[in-house]
This record gives sequence, structure tokens and C-alpha cells, in this order.
Amino acid sequence: MGTSTYVFLMILCFPLWGVAQEEKTGKRSKAIGISVFNEHVALPFSEPDNSPAHLGATVSYEWSRSRSGMYQFTHIFQGGYYFHEDFNQAFFITWKPKFELRFAGIIDIHAIPGVGYAHSFPTQATYRLKNGKYQQRAHWGKPHFMPSLGFGGGLHLENWLDVPITTFVRYETFSLAPYAPKAAIPLTLHTMLSFGVVYSFN
Repeated sequence: MGTSTYVFLMILCFPLWGVAQEEKTGKRSKAIGISVFNEHVALPFSEPDNSPAHLGATVSYEWSRSRSGMYQFTHIFQGGYYFHEDFNQAFFITWKPKFELRFAGIIDIHAIPGVGYAHSFPTQATYRLKNGKYQQRAHWGKPHFMPSLGFGGGLHLENWLDVPITTFVRYETFSLAPYAPKAAIPLTLHTMLSFGVVYSFN
């Protein structure tokens, strides 16, 4: 089997491993979340582009079981959109397993890989050459595989203020691949800084 096959099998094992962990923790927990984020085309931790903001937003559904000690595993199913002026805009859906360590029941740090699907559209008009003239054409966008990797921290207000709400900040890097297979851009690298709120319920 090739390397890509091994990677695909590892991705499939993530949810199975998470369910096995959850079986040890008892009571099931569900949550819904929203976030806003700032997107840039950049390498992780590098200087972003000159524009101060390319805004986007996500909504999510989260599924986990009660914490076992400091550790918790959560499935996050997320949909989102961002607009990057003079480049592209994209809609996406992703699955992101979250590996969390919580301290004093209030503060957490977490790692959050992800895999998903994105569909991007240019933000400017596109043209084609027809009968010796350039004519504006409709653009139906491009599909992409969307892997991601990030980390963040959360503040859990339930044990502090008795409200089932968590606020978080999260930094992620993601790719749209392939981006333009027949051109000079096989994939893109993006960063995303998110601020969000999660409401938990049983």
C-alpha cells in the first residue's frame, strides 16, 4: 500500500479511537457553537498578508462524553464561510476531533486536527476568450480537500458562573488542495485565528 493509503486508514481510525475513549467516560454531552475568524494566505506563524482582515464565520455541532479526569475527546462537525478580498471566498464543511486537557474544571488547552471539503469561488469577475474577444463568464467554483491542524484554549463558565457556556480562542492552519491542478498553484496554505462560544446541553 502507498503512503496515501496509510494516511487515509489513519484518518478513518480517529473516530473509532475517540468512541473507544468515550465509552469509559459515561454521560454524553452535546453542544452547538459559533465563531468568527480572520483568515490569511500564509505559512503558519509567518507574517500575514498586508490586508488586516479577511473575515469568516463557522457554526458547529459537538458530541462528546463527560470528562474523564483532565482529558476529554470531542467530535466537532463544522460548517463555515470566509471572504478573502481580491483572491477567493469559500464554503466548507469539516470534521475536527478535539483532544482536550482541562485544568481546575475551568481552563483547557486543546489540539484540533481536521479533514473536510471546501468549495471556493473567485471574488473578481472571470473572463474567457471567444471569437477573439474576452467575455465575462459564470464561475461555478472549485472543489477542494481541506486538511487542517490547530491548537487553542478555552474558558469553561459552567463551574465558575453556573452557565453551560465555553469561550475559546484557536489558531489553525489549513490547505485547499488541489487548488489549480493545471496551473502553478497545486495547493494553498492559510491561517485562521478564531474566537467563539459553545453552548452545552444534554
